[in-house]
Amino acid sequence: MIWTCKLTLTSLSLAVATTLLCSAEAIAGDDEFIREFHGIAGLGAGAEPKYLGSKDTKGQVFPVGQVTYDRYFIGGPVGLGVGAYLYKDDRFEFGVGLSQQLGTQRKESDDAHLKGLGDIKATQRFAVFGAYKYAWLTVKTSLLSDIGGKHQGLQATIGAEAKYRPIPRLQLTAGPKVTYGNTQYMKTFYGVTPQQSVNSGLAEFAPKSGVTSTALELGAVYQIDKSWLIGSRASFGHLGGDSGKSPITEKKAVNFAGVYFAYKF
Repeated sequence: MIWTCKLTLTSLSLAVATTLLCSAEAIAGDDEFIREFHGIAGLGAGAEPKYLGSKDTKGQVFPVGQVTYDRYFIGGPVGLGVGAYLYKDDRFEFGVGLSQQLGTQRKESDDAHLKGLGDIKATQRFAVFGAYKYAWLTVKTSLLSDIGGKHQGLQATIGAEAKYRPIPRLQLTAGPKVTYGNTQYMKTFYGVTPQQSVNSGLAEFAPKSGVTSTALELGAVYQIDKSWLIGSRASFGHLGGDSGKSPITEKKAVNFAGVYFAYKF
């Protein structure tokens, strides 16, 4: 397993960093707009597939953070980017944002199986997100659309998260997540064009839109004191539909495990 600490984060790493942050915020508790700068900053490390569908694993180090002022934020729900909560109370939240991916999302040099497929470049995305909270249950959804012209299409997620505190400082979470990709997204990440087939030796493949993956996510966050948090997160996913049938996919299981430290200010 190869470890990297470059800030060329994959989409999966950014998604996990965002999920870790949401768990940390949940235990810290911020439901109202505050007209002063506050947030959380930390560093995480974990193991994930080399690319979505890879049979091999790599180590990844990634930042976790969000800075908020009133309804506006940097980081958080949109990953690396900026956004605003259009509405937020103790039950509902809804917002929009712009995010920037870091580095190349998938390089053909990442794995021998990708040779001849070309690279998938980083792009900018417009995000819409929302959540509904009731007691120990939160239902979350998001919509990400490529606005940078890198043919990454539209991606949508919906998930639920149950929370339990066995002791005041410890929060445990668990819940399912489903991810959907439109035809453009599927073609970019799982399709093989005639030219790519010639270059790579893989069979041509034209995937259609549909559910790309399902996952069960587990988490734990421990509040060391009023400022410091330590947490862990694991995701056990499965590539389904055309994403699982693609010749690019070597393994349908998409699993992640990571830990992080964070400071709340």
